[in-house]
Amino acid sequence: MKTLNRVALIGNLSGDVEFSQLKSDVKLSVFHVVTNRNVKGDDGILVDHADFHRIKAWGNLAEISHKYLAKGLPVYIEGKLVNNNFETEDGKKLYRNDIHLDNLYILKWKKDKSGVDKIELEDVASKK
Repeated sequence: MKTLNRVALIGNLSGDVEFSQLKSDVKLSVFHVVTNRNVKGDDGILVDHADFHRIKAWGNLAEISHKYLAKGLPVYIEGKLVNNNFETEDGKKLYRNDIHLDNLYILKWKKDKSGVDKIELEDVASKK
């Protein structure tokens, strides 16, 4: 049976990109994209809730994301969900979900001639 692991998000960068070059000369960028959703509170009233997603970009995408992305920028990203687990120094087991970036688009909102908002995608980089 075939399976699918695909994530697509539209949101804003919640901070600047952290860039590093690992010992093996592999380039890595890490950044967070925030998305919003409505959650019904105990009182039944809908409130906004922010979810922060940790994104990892490798190689060429790491360089491009470091060069073009900044806090607050609206983006559309595609990638794979990767589950990580690790132990802290005191032996506590922690779990974290990361999204490994495959495609990156910067979003631009513009109005057409009739004044209607439209979204344009700027294809910054696509993993081939």
